[in-house]
Amino acid sequence: FPSHDTQQGGRGGERKFYGAMAGWRFTDKPYEVDVVFLDTGRVVRIWVRDYCQACAEGRVLIDLSPLTILAGGLTLGQGRYKVELREVPADK
Repeated sequence: FPSHDTQQGGRGGERKFYGAMAGWRFTDKPYEVDVVFLDTGRVVRIWVRDYCQACAEGRVLIDLSPLTILAGGLTLGQGRYKVELREVPADK
């Protein structure tokens, strides 16, 4: 995926809106999903680009970046949030 400068996504050019999931491996290419925040109805498109141990243990579905949570209309530090994940078609 295209690189971004640090103004657009943090240290080293990483993206603002990203998440980690159990099924992702370090040899995988990042892929997009839509995260639907059930409390607010907001939808945020993110890149899954990391592995999540808590997800592998079944404690959470996805680990989201702080800016993704804020874009979803929620407050940081409030614990777990209810979300739904939607696949983004390859021909978007």
